[in-house]
Amino acid sequence: MSEPEFGVSELANLCGTHRETQNNRLKTYGLTGSTLVAQLKLVEAEKLLAKDKRSVGETALKLGYSDPTAFSRGFSQMDRHVADQPHLSSPV
Repeated sequence: MSEPEFGVSELANLCGTHRETQNNRLKTYGLTGSTLVAQLKLVEAEKLLAKDKRSVGETALKLGYSDPTAFSRGFSQMDRHVADQPHLSSPV
């Protein structure tokens, strides 16, 4: 998950489904592949920032962001956006 190129296609491959099938299944939960990947990256960012005591810059690079400032903005936006989205009770 912490690979920078992890995205919707990689999530579908990990789950053993096609992107289209994955998106149809996620719609049942009111999610999209992009939203789920954003949620997963948010969870991973929280872990890296808290447990591993990584810097914002290191965390940004590890999760595929090239600019720590953009990551910080995106992290704040994801935090607000994800709070309004349905959550799955267990990891996918």
